[in-house]
Amino acid sequence: MTTETRRDLAADMTICEAATPGPWIRRAEFDRAIAKEYTLDDVVSAEGGDMCHVVIEPSNERFIIEAREGWPHAIRRALAAEAEVTWLKDSMRRLNGVHDEQCARSAEYYAEIKRLRMALEATQFHLYREQYMSATDTVDSALEVSADATS
Repeated sequence: MTTETRRDLAADMTICEAATPGPWIRRAEFDRAIAKEYTLDDVVSAEGGDMCHVVIEPSNERFIIEAREGWPHAIRRALAAEAEVTWLKDSMRRLNGVHDEQCARSAEYYAEIKRLRMALEATQFHLYREQYMSATDTVDSALEVSADATS
């Protein structure tokens, strides 16, 4: 089992912001020198005379140049994605609460529909048997019967 070490993205972003602003390019007039694109200020260079030099393999050079813009971009996207995941989780919790509340209400509504249906059936029964009573007495009587039946 491998454990993933989570990077501190805010700290990584601080490192990016402290670096020489990009984008960076390879300066063609110097072998493997990296500079700011618009000002040509050195970012990676060699100093110290004839014996001092910096050797950067082409694949590493490209990585360094691309990382200057790519790393901050990826970090911003990761931070935005983490914020969205948090928002989505909070939204899901709220929706689950609403769902549970609606389910509880649904059960109450179902019980009320059942009670009213029984009252209607009792009223229909009285009318069918020609036991005419006033409409109010018939409904009130039926509601009492249905209330007793559901209790």
